[in-house]
Amino acid sequence: MTPLLQKFTLVEDKVEGGGWYYHKNRKSKYQSHIEVPISTNGYFYLKTNYYGSDWLFHNQIIVNIDGTSYYSSIIENHDDYSVTDVLGGGVLEILHLTDPQLDAHIVSLIFTNQDEEIIVRFKGDQAEKDITLSKADKEVIKDCFLLSQYLTVTKNKKVSKIEDNALKDGFYLIPNGNVPEASIKLKSE
Repeated sequence: MTPLLQKFTLVEDKVEGGGWYYHKNRKSKYQSHIEVPISTNGYFYLKTNYYGSDWLFHNQIIVNIDGTSYYSSIIENHDDYSVTDVLGGGVLEILHLTDPQLDAHIVSLIFTNQDEEIIVRFKGDQAEKDITLSKADKEVIKDCFLLSQYLTVTKNKKVSKIEDNALKDGFYLIPNGNVPEASIKLKSE
């Protein structure tokens, strides 16, 4: 587990405890991308980051994986989970997509389709922008998903505990959505 944790920075909450893990290779806010913040208890969500010269007012993403499109939840522009700002000569739009059935499913699909072409569309009221995830982008999301599932299994009382060093190449996690539940199985099962 240590090699995976070394890929992340933990921003601790020194007042209420816990915190959030962020991948060290995540892109800058001056680049359009998607990312996956992970809580210390394993909870994760899908975060969009659009940066450009003009507003999209995006309220959703559509992810196309090998010809099949998957739709995120929709966040209204005035919602607390939608952030806009003027930054560095451009505009910034951020969505915090938290629906376990739609948004977490997109993260798990990216995790399981590392070798496929993955196009993300920032769908806006005024315009849209497409980006294609690079191999490195997909690897970051894969790492985030693995960490979230590992933390879910090891930090939540509702889930069977495993030792920190027990999750090795012979095992894999079967997530049950973006909730604190998961199963660990041998690859041969």
